[in-house]
Amino acid sequence: MSKEEIRNKVWWWRAPAPRTAEEREDGSHEFDPSEKSVINTLGGYYEVPDDPGTHEADELVQTVYTELNPER
Repeated sequence: MSKEEIRNKVWWWRAPAPRTAEEREDGSHEFDPSEKSVINTLGGYYEVPDDPGTHEADELVQTVYTELNPER
């Protein structure tokens, strides 16, 4: 899995599903930031930053990539 595939999957998974037909059509919906999102990888738990473009997000992607591809 490439780093871009990891980034796309992590932040797609983090986004809540729209609750109404109207929200599904326009793609916009509310997200409650009070709930911290974490992913469980082979090495432990990691918090998912709100913005996939931050330095912390890059580090998370690199960590997951390294764990999925230990020989690289």
